[in-house]
Amino acid sequence: MVSFDVATLFIRLPVMESLEIPARLFVEDMLILFKHVLTSRYFSFGGQFYEQTDGVAMGSPLSSVIMNFLLKDFEERALEQTTRKPLNWFRYVDGNFVIWPRVPEKLETFRDNLNGIHRNIYFILKAEKGGHLHFPDIEIHRRLDGSLGHKVLLSTLHTSAHSHMARLPITKLSFDFIFHFLHLLISVLFLFLCSFI
Repeated sequence: MVSFDVATLFIRLPVMESLEIPARLFVEDMLILFKHVLTSRYFSFGGQFYEQTDGVAMGSPLSSVIMNFLLKDFEERALEQTTRKPLNWFRYVDGNFVIWPRVPEKLETFRDNLNGIHRNIYFILKAEKGGHLHFPDIEIHRRLDGSLGHKVLLSTLHTSAHSHMARLPITKLSFDFIFHFLHLLISVLFLFLCSFI
C-alpha cells in the first residue's frame, strides 16, 4: 500500500490548461463563466488585498470541480502510458491510495514517470510502514489474513475546530453557517440557471 499525494495542487493548477477539459463537456457560455470565476483570485491577508497570480482559489467551489477534471484526465493519460500499472488507484481530492503489487524498487520509477508528465503536477510518495498507511482522515492497515482494515482518525485540527465552535455564541455560529450555506446555494443556482442561457 502506498499513497501518492499531489503537492500544492490548488496553487499550481494551470487555469487556462484546466479549462481545455471542460471545453469538451460544456457550452461556450459556461466556459466564459468558469474562466471568470477561476481568474478572479483576490484575497486579503493582514489587512492588505492581493491578487493570486497562479493557480486557483482554494475556497472556491469551482476550484475543486476543475481540479477533479484535470486529475481525472491526468490519471487516465498517465496510467495509459505506463507499462507497470498499480493493481488499484483510488483518488480522494488530491491524494491517491494505491495498491502496488510489483517490485518495490519499481515504485519510485513509477512515481518519477508520473512526475515527468506535467510540470505542475508533482506527487509525493508515502509507503506503508509496519502494515499501516495514513490517508486523509483514516488509517488503513493490513490484517493478519491479508485483507485491509481501516480506522477513522480525528485530527487535533478537527477536534479543536469543533470545540472552538462549541464555545461560540449561537448567533455567530448560526451566521457563519447560514452565510456559507447561502454562498454555496447561490453558486449552484447560478451555474444551474446559466446552463439554460
